[in-house]
Amino acid sequence: MITTEVKTDGLMTQLSEEVIESYDTGTDGKAVEDIIDDLLAFQRKATKITKGTISVIGTRTLKVDDRTIQAALLQLQESMGGYMYVDNNRALQWPTTIGEDKGQQIRFRKNLIGITRDIDYGGYCTKLHPVGGDEKLSDITLTKMLVDKSSADPYGYLTLKEMYACYGGWTGLGDALPAHVKVYGDDVESEVVWVSPTHHWDPGPCWANEAAAYDDNEASWAYNSPDIPAKTWTDWLHLAVSSFPGAGTITAIGVRIKFTGIGTAGIRLRIETSPDGVDYTSVTFVELSSADNDEWKEYVFAERTVWDARIKIYNKENYATWYKLNEFDFKTETGEENEVTEDWEQGADERTLRCAIGDYGEDVYRVSYDYANYLMAWDKIVDADDIVAKVVTNKYEAYAISLLEAAILLLDELKEIPITYMINAIDLSKNKDFNFDFEALQKGSIVTVIDEDLGINVSVRVVLLRKPDLLNPQNIELELSTRVKDISDYLADLHKEIG
Repeated sequence: MITTEVKTDGLMTQLSEEVIESYDTGTDGKAVEDIIDDLLAFQRKATKITKGTISVIGTRTLKVDDRTIQAALLQLQESMGGYMYVDNNRALQWPTTIGEDKGQQIRFRKNLIGITRDIDYGGYCTKLHPVGGDEKLSDITLTKMLVDKSSADPYGYLTLKEMYACYGGWTGLGDALPAHVKVYGDDVESEVVWVSPTHHWDPGPCWANEAAAYDDNEASWAYNSPDIPAKTWTDWLHLAVSSFPGAGTITAIGVRIKFTGIGTAGIRLRIETSPDGVDYTSVTFVELSSADNDEWKEYVFAERTVWDARIKIYNKENYATWYKLNEFDFKTETGEENEVTEDWEQGADERTLRCAIGDYGEDVYRVSYDYANYLMAWDKIVDADDIVAKVVTNKYEAYAISLLEAAILLLDELKEIPITYMINAIDLSKNKDFNFDFEALQKGSIVTVIDEDLGINVSVRVVLLRKPDLLNPQNIELELSTRVKDISDYLADLHKEIG
């Protein structure tokens, strides 16, 4: 018997042979498809890679100096999700998901022959240190963010709401707050005036019925059109107080927003404001859940001049969908700020603050702070023993907000312990109580594994499928995994470390 083994590189590696000397979208970013057009235009080879179907939408910032086209594309993909490859027609494809979920179920040790389970704690992370290029996470300041309250005598506590966020400079329980952390309570003497926008523009365009977002009618709405693909951002929707940039500005201290139609997985919301439509400052980068439907969400900040706000949302669902933006207003206020920072000190971790119960008198508190240079998966951390730290180098992320977005997507993945099921032989057809469609199995397919040992029902993807005996097609070798790629994946290393 003669055995021939052939190894090949993907067609995308052609783009590793083409170098971009300099490219920068600027801090405002560009639409994803426009960035891809720009990057592919740097090709010099006669046989070029063309742009195929790009399902990911939204705006992105990107800065590249002396890097390959492939590295730049992978950097873009790393911060927005989805799956990027070049097909046999030399077209760059970027779907948001792969495979289908047809309801297939497998029970660990119940209806399988020769199955093993590997739990890779080495790929687990609950504290992520992203290392960027010119900017760091600590360059991001969040101003007057609403926090959660709790108390247990003799202390009152505040907890940051922002996803994975930590304030910089935490040293230990009871220590003085870092200088950049400020605490504000309700000012009962102030009068709030809500100001609606009067104009909009939709450069995407990816919104419809935009004026309904500021018509003071909570029963009408703007909405995303077309549907937002799974795991992608919309483009910006701009809402302004006048028709001419910089004219008719207002002095604002916050915004409020109301959504309907948020599903089980939730959304991410990003809001920025500008005095002139050019220089934008962040308001919030926050998670919303289905519990936030039909609820006003308020985000406040230090007093600033505002002409417009721009918003975009990230669809966390595994399918394309749309959301209703019922109303958006700017917050103006008379009265003095009620800063109560002196009453507060550091809590048990870098998302909490505490004060003596005697000083715990305000109904609502807000906190301004600089980000720490790491993120924590608080939903997975009970005590210090649950903290598993990793450093990820992405030195070519030039802008702090881009570094943050990429790090959040990565921590979403790394906070789940990778579980892989290797199946050497399978014959579900002999189990009359179990209906399994062999023909539906393909790479990327989603299968539910019911693992009674671990007490979980886990969705996994088919990452390897082999039929060693064509005369017995039901003799299948499968590899099913909760993670399609790992932090140490060679492509990630290629574009993060060496370019």
